[in-house]
Amino acid sequence: MLGFAATGGISAIVAASMLNYVVMIAIYWLYFALQESSATQATFGKRALGIKVTDDHAHRIGFGRATGRFFGKFVSSFILGIGYLLAGFTERKQALHDMMASTFVVFRAVEPGQPLPGVRPPMPWYGWVINIVCFSLAPIGILAAFALPAYQDYTARAQAYTGIVAADAAKAAVVTFYAAQNRCPQSNEEAGLGTSAAAGGYVSDVSIKPDCHVVVTFAGTGAVNVQLRGQQIEMVGTPDGGNLSWTCDNGSIPDRLLPLTCRD
Repeated sequence: MLGFAATGGISAIVAASMLNYVVMIAIYWLYFALQESSATQATFGKRALGIKVTDDHAHRIGFGRATGRFFGKFVSSFILGIGYLLAGFTERKQALHDMMASTFVVFRAVEPGQPLPGVRPPMPWYGWVINIVCFSLAPIGILAAFALPAYQDYTARAQAYTGIVAADAAKAAVVTFYAAQNRCPQSNEEAGLGTSAAAGGYVSDVSIKPDCHVVVTFAGTGAVNVQLRGQQIEMVGTPDGGNLSWTCDNGSIPDRLLPLTCRD
């Protein structure tokens, strides 16, 4: 139950988004850093290609250097992926983040303790394909992983807002009736509305209930967000010096899907 003030709602959304971002970065960081500093010296993808990450003598790198290599990838990405493409042109096939961390990507056959070959064999055609696909599409996939849930929540909030708007006519009728009769109407009919006031779109029913309650019910099918289907928002009018003060009861609808004026 909440009145019409929720400035903390925006802060909560920002905090949740930031936390989600930090968690995702931490997962990627640990995935790469732990595996590239492990005995295999490679992630699952590198193992499949028969390559590994080493220092300049093919030794296993430590977790700290693997961490530096991972975060160096942000620099390689921020310059439109050019940092990755450098691996195809530099003499020892180092990407920008490898240069920053003093690491090298070599074939599994290179033995530890030996100087690395001065020139690494050219990248095979399938290596170019993998690089182009991964480093062109991966950022899109990562962006989609963040953007799609945010977009779905945005559309759900827009639909939930139509429920708040749909209640306006019923609330106005309740206020008018209360001002004239000094009591709450018991139904839509008593308040002078139809059986389902202002229903339509994503809303299947708007009903006036006893004690100055206006109940909005969302449709159970169609284009309605799955988290709103069949759910209800109840607007509660409380007498306040001859007027009615309205608050929301959002039932089981998650707060993040509700307009700021109707959040716990």
